[in-house]
Amino acid sequence: DTIMRNIPSIIIVLICITGSWFGFPNPVMHLPPLVLLLPAMLFILASRSPNWRKAFRSGYFTGGAAMAAPLYWVALPVHIYGGLPMALAGACPILVGLVLGLFTGFYTLSANLAARRLPPIIAAIAAGLAWGVSEYLRSILFTGFPWNVLPSAFAPWPMAIQSLAYVGVFG
Repeated sequence: DTIMRNIPSIIIVLICITGSWFGFPNPVMHLPPLVLLLPAMLFILASRSPNWRKAFRSGYFTGGAAMAAPLYWVALPVHIYGGLPMALAGACPILVGLVLGLFTGFYTLSANLAARRLPPIIAAIAAGLAWGVSEYLRSILFTGFPWNVLPSAFAPWPMAIQSLAYVGVFG
């Protein structure tokens, strides 16, 4: 715990973005376990925040950037099929990431409240449940956005996700 408290927040933010980029499929390298850095580091940011407002804000901006990273490809169809100039289409993944950042913001808000009020192990379990609920809500609210859920990163490793046949992707 003291080691994590000594790591600068910018390093944690960079770890979140890196975990998201390399955890989800991308043209450079795909290492599925790295995607787990995203909720873990967001939980650390949330538990270090002095109040729920700062936890939400840090989760919103960090999660927004982390969600925008693997959505780089959104700019291409917007440019090619939508006819938007590439300079403007390049902003689309960032805008989508900022909308998705609302869900990570609510995750860090709930993780902050759990970390302040519950014993550490119970807070970690509550944070895991909050992540699952936020991904589920993200997939159904406002017409839904089912991409970039954590289990989808493990699709190249079928043995890692076999239990999802029984509990579903949000289980």
